[in-house]
Amino acid sequence: MLKDEIISTRPGRDAYVRIPRQYSKSDPTFATTVRLLSNKRLRQMELVYAAIGTVFEGLPPEKQEFIQMKYWSNKYSDSRIATELFVSVSTLYNWRNGILTAIAAEMGYL
Repeated sequence: MLKDEIISTRPGRDAYVRIPRQYSKSDPTFATTVRLLSNKRLRQMELVYAAIGTVFEGLPPEKQEFIQMKYWSNKYSDSRIATELFVSVSTLYNWRNGILTAIAAEMGYL
């Protein structure tokens, strides 16, 4: 996991945050907390996760089932998902595009 990687490694140049000298060696918990809170990749992943959750919860049940089958179980082809949901493959693509647009809007990209 990314959090474990951040905790166990020293920050690189891009993730460098100045930790006051009195805390750096005497308080490893503080130093770890600062690294976690200041990591750009982790903040971006948390933003994406929150946006996906918000959009997913607002979807109708058939679109939620589509997301679960397509991305979370990752067992089914598009044609199998379409058959299971009684829609066409092009409808699935339209749903996917709409869902991705909603996630982008939720993240502030649109």
